[in-house]
Amino acid sequence: MPENRKSPASTSHVIRLHGPWQCEVCSSTSANLQDESPPLKTTEVLTVKLPVDWIIFFRERHYDSMKWTRGFGRPTNLQEAEQVELVISPLRTDVSVRLNEIELTADPRNATNARFNVTNRLDARNRLVLEVDSPRQTTGVENYPAEQVGQPTAAPFGEIHLEIRTASCPSQ
Repeated sequence: MPENRKSPASTSHVIRLHGPWQCEVCSSTSANLQDESPPLKTTEVLTVKLPVDWIIFFRERHYDSMKWTRGFGRPTNLQEAEQVELVISPLRTDVSVRLNEIELTADPRNATNARFNVTNRLDARNRLVLEVDSPRQTTGVENYPAEQVGQPTAAPFGEIHLEIRTASCPSQ
Protein backbone atom coordinates (compact mmCIF):
# COMPACT_ATOMS: atom_id res chain seq x y z
CA MET A 1 0.00 0.00 0.00
CA PRO A 2 1.25 3.52 -0.72
CA GLU A 3 2.27 5.71 2.16
CA ASN A 4 -0.20 8.30 3.37
CA ARG A 5 1.53 11.54 2.38
CA LYS A 6 0.21 15.04 2.62
CA SER A 7 -0.12 16.64 -0.76
CA PRO A 8 1.25 20.14 -1.26
CA ALA A 9 -1.20 22.99 -0.75
CA SER A 10 -0.57 24.14 -4.29
CA THR A 11 1.56 23.43 -7.31
CA SER A 12 2.67 25.77 -10.04
CA HIS A 13 3.90 25.70 -13.60
CA VAL A 14 5.89 28.53 -15.22
CA ILE A 15 5.77 29.65 -18.87
CA ARG A 16 8.56 32.13 -19.59
CA LEU A 17 7.79 34.94 -22.02
CA HIS A 18 11.36 35.43 -23.26
CA GLY A 19 10.54 36.35 -26.80
CA PRO A 20 10.49 37.42 -29.38
CA TRP A 21 9.37 40.85 -28.18
CA GLN A 22 8.87 43.79 -30.50
CA CYS A 23 10.34 46.96 -29.01
CA GLU A 24 9.57 50.41 -30.41
CA VAL A 25 12.07 52.95 -29.13
CA CYS A 26 10.90 56.54 -29.68
CA SER A 27 13.34 59.40 -29.28
CA SER A 28 13.53 63.05 -30.20
CA THR A 29 16.58 65.14 -30.94
CA SER A 30 17.15 68.73 -31.92
CA ALA A 31 18.91 69.14 -35.22
CA ASN A 32 20.57 72.29 -33.94
CA LEU A 33 20.60 73.67 -30.41
CA GLN A 34 20.29 77.23 -31.81
CA ASP A 35 17.33 76.18 -33.93
CA GLU A 36 13.89 76.65 -32.39
CA SER A 37 12.22 74.19 -34.75
CA PRO A 38 10.45 71.21 -33.17
CA PRO A 39 12.69 68.25 -32.34
CA LEU A 40 13.02 65.41 -34.82
CA LYS A 41 11.16 62.29 -33.70
CA THR A 42 12.48 58.88 -34.63
CA THR A 43 11.24 55.38 -33.97
CA GLU A 44 13.51 52.36 -33.97
CA VAL A 45 11.78 48.96 -34.11
CA LEU A 46 13.73 46.04 -32.67
CA THR A 47 13.12 42.35 -32.11
CA VAL A 48 14.44 41.47 -28.66
CA LYS A 49 14.65 38.32 -26.56
CA LEU A 50 14.44 38.70 -22.78
CA PRO A 51 16.22 38.89 -20.47
CA VAL A 52 18.13 41.79 -21.98
CA ASP A 53 21.37 43.33 -20.75
CA TRP A 54 19.96 46.77 -19.97
CA ILE A 55 23.38 48.43 -19.63
CA ILE A 56 24.27 47.48 -23.20
CA PHE A 57 20.72 48.21 -24.44
CA PHE A 58 20.78 51.76 -23.06
CA ARG A 59 24.39 52.39 -24.03
CA GLU A 60 23.39 51.95 -27.67
CA ARG A 61 20.30 54.16 -27.57
CA HIS A 62 18.42 56.76 -25.59
CA TYR A 63 14.66 57.06 -25.49
CA ASP A 64 11.71 59.28 -24.75
CA SER A 65 9.44 56.25 -24.61
CA MET A 66 9.53 52.53 -25.31
CA LYS A 67 6.74 50.14 -26.15
CA TRP A 68 7.40 46.40 -25.68
CA THR A 69 4.85 44.07 -27.29
CA ARG A 70 4.54 40.29 -27.30
CA GLY A 71 1.80 37.93 -28.33
CA PHE A 72 1.14 34.57 -26.71
CA GLY A 73 -1.54 31.90 -26.64
CA ARG A 74 -3.77 30.96 -23.74
CA PRO A 75 -2.23 28.05 -21.83
CA THR A 76 -3.99 24.85 -22.83
CA ASN A 77 -5.91 22.46 -20.61
CA LEU A 78 -6.53 24.96 -17.81
CA GLN A 79 -8.70 23.45 -15.09
CA GLU A 80 -11.33 25.34 -13.14
CA ALA A 81 -9.21 25.30 -9.96
CA GLU A 82 -6.19 26.86 -11.72
CA GLN A 83 -5.25 30.52 -11.57
CA VAL A 84 -2.95 32.23 -14.09
CA GLU A 85 -0.75 35.10 -12.94
CA LEU A 86 1.45 37.33 -15.07
CA VAL A 87 4.65 37.87 -13.06
CA ILE A 88 7.21 40.60 -13.80
CA SER A 89 10.28 40.61 -11.57
CA PRO A 90 11.26 43.34 -10.94
CA LEU A 91 8.95 46.03 -12.37
CA ARG A 92 9.61 49.75 -12.11
CA THR A 93 6.54 51.70 -10.98
CA ASP A 94 6.53 53.96 -14.05
CA VAL A 95 5.89 51.07 -16.45
CA SER A 96 2.34 50.67 -17.77
CA VAL A 97 1.23 47.04 -18.31
CA ARG A 98 -1.70 46.15 -20.59
CA LEU A 99 -3.11 42.79 -21.59
CA ASN A 100 -5.47 42.79 -24.58
CA GLU A 101 -5.85 46.59 -24.29
CA ILE A 102 -6.81 46.45 -20.58
CA GLU A 103 -4.48 48.14 -18.08
CA LEU A 104 -3.41 45.79 -15.30
CA THR A 105 -2.87 46.66 -11.66
CA ALA A 106 -0.35 44.64 -9.68
CA ASP A 107 -1.22 42.86 -6.46
CA PRO A 108 0.20 45.28 -3.84
CA ARG A 109 0.89 42.48 -1.31
CA ASN A 110 4.02 41.34 -3.11
CA ALA A 111 6.92 43.82 -3.19
CA THR A 112 9.44 41.51 -4.91
CA ASN A 113 7.45 40.57 -8.00
CA ALA A 114 4.66 42.44 -9.72
CA ARG A 115 1.83 39.87 -9.95
CA PHE A 116 -1.30 40.28 -12.03
CA ASN A 117 -4.15 37.76 -11.90
CA VAL A 118 -5.04 37.33 -15.58
CA THR A 119 -7.07 34.09 -15.38
CA ASN A 120 -10.32 35.65 -16.58
CA ARG A 121 -8.64 38.03 -19.04
CA LEU A 122 -6.97 35.48 -21.29
CA ASP A 123 -8.20 34.98 -24.84
CA ALA A 124 -7.11 32.30 -27.30
CA ARG A 125 -4.51 34.84 -28.56
CA ASN A 126 -3.23 37.58 -26.24
CA ARG A 127 -1.23 40.76 -26.62
CA LEU A 128 0.93 41.99 -23.75
CA VAL A 129 2.19 45.60 -23.90
CA LEU A 130 4.63 47.32 -21.56
CA GLU A 131 5.06 51.07 -22.05
CA VAL A 132 7.97 52.93 -20.49
CA ASP A 133 8.52 56.68 -20.36
CA SER A 134 12.01 58.08 -20.12
CA PRO A 135 13.07 58.78 -16.53
CA ARG A 136 13.85 62.34 -17.70
CA GLN A 137 10.15 62.93 -18.36
CA THR A 138 8.85 61.63 -15.04
CA THR A 139 11.64 62.45 -12.59
CA GLY A 140 13.52 65.35 -14.10
CA VAL A 141 16.70 63.26 -14.24
CA GLU A 142 18.99 64.63 -16.92
CA ASN A 143 20.99 61.44 -17.40
CA TYR A 144 19.84 58.44 -19.34
CA PRO A 145 19.67 55.08 -17.55
CA ALA A 146 22.93 53.90 -19.15
CA GLU A 147 24.70 56.68 -17.28
CA GLN A 148 23.20 55.49 -14.00
CA VAL A 149 25.16 52.25 -13.88
CA GLY A 150 24.32 50.20 -10.82
CA GLN A 151 21.12 52.09 -10.13
CA PRO A 152 17.83 50.14 -10.00
CA THR A 153 16.27 52.67 -12.40
CA ALA A 154 18.43 51.32 -15.24
CA ALA A 155 16.08 48.38 -15.85
CA PRO A 156 12.39 49.16 -16.31
CA PHE A 157 11.49 45.47 -15.90
CA GLY A 158 13.08 42.06 -15.55
CA GLU A 159 11.95 38.51 -16.23
CA ILE A 160 8.37 38.05 -17.41
CA HIS A 161 6.44 34.80 -17.11
CA LEU A 162 3.03 33.25 -16.62
CA GLU A 163 2.58 31.21 -13.47
CA ILE A 164 -0.22 28.65 -13.41
CA ARG A 165 -1.16 27.76 -9.85
CA THR A 166 -3.27 24.77 -8.93
CA ALA A 167 -4.80 24.70 -5.49
CA SER A 168 -5.19 21.11 -4.41
CA CYS A 169 -7.41 19.76 -1.69
CA PRO A 170 -5.58 18.69 1.46
CA SER A 171 -5.34 14.94 1.84
CA GLN A 172 -7.53 13.31 4.45
